[in-house]
Amino acid sequence: MSIVSASDACKVYKIAVRHPPSMVRRTKVEAAATRDALLDAALRAFRERGVAHTSLEEVAVAAGVTRGAVYWHFKDKADLFTALCQRVQLPMESMLAVAGETRQQDPLDTLRTLAIECLTRLAADPQTQAVFDVIFHKCEFAAGMASVAERQNTACDGCLVNVERLLKQAVARHQLPRDTDTWLAARCMNAYMVGVMHEWVLRPDAYDLERAAPRMIDMFLAGLREEPPRRPARAARTTRLRRPRGRGRTTSAPGPND
Repeated sequence: MSIVSASDACKVYKIAVRHPPSMVRRTKVEAAATRDALLDAALRAFRERGVAHTSLEEVAVAAGVTRGAVYWHFKDKADLFTALCQRVQLPMESMLAVAGETRQQDPLDTLRTLAIECLTRLAADPQTQAVFDVIFHKCEFAAGMASVAERQNTACDGCLVNVERLLKQAVARHQLPRDTDTWLAARCMNAYMVGVMHEWVLRPDAYDLERAAPRMIDMFLAGLREEPPRRPARAARTTRLRRPRGRGRTTSAPGPND
């Protein structure tokens, strides 16, 4: 058993007095509130002026904090923008990852549910709409934002992997043909989803996305069931010809059962 000296006990007491638990909790809450205020201010500024034309100082002013507070929470503009994207992307990515790594009784229905939820959330949540508007239309992936583009690509690749896992489960459960090209099917679905979101965020008054989402996803999945992309068949084995010792007559080489 260790013995705490009087001097050590005194140090612990002084630290506890200077930083009581209630103060630590209040500091954490205040820090989280400041971070959220910065993200909200950045979202407004990025949507209004674009990412490239917004400085961190402008974000700080809009949030009512010092520029130092921005750097306390975020390394640079790319880090700030990444945190902004993660606000809306991480929940869906997490659900998709869990679904892809779990054996599903009805993989295509699980994929349907997740896809509909993604579109209905976009339609119902103004913050999600604003973030996707910035991602699609207000972000210039210039040299300083190269790390952001790389992170976005990595996140997209992760989603594609989990979508393909669900499609492979669908093949295993005979919901899709055995020769379905799940790699290509996953990318087709991703292109469809991104296209719908990109177009709707640009013109949200064009139609009611929340109401239309189930029918839009059902249309895609119906086409996938009816005519999925197929893996190319193996090239037919060519028959080798050999010239026998007889006159000019050729015969095929003997097969394994000859």
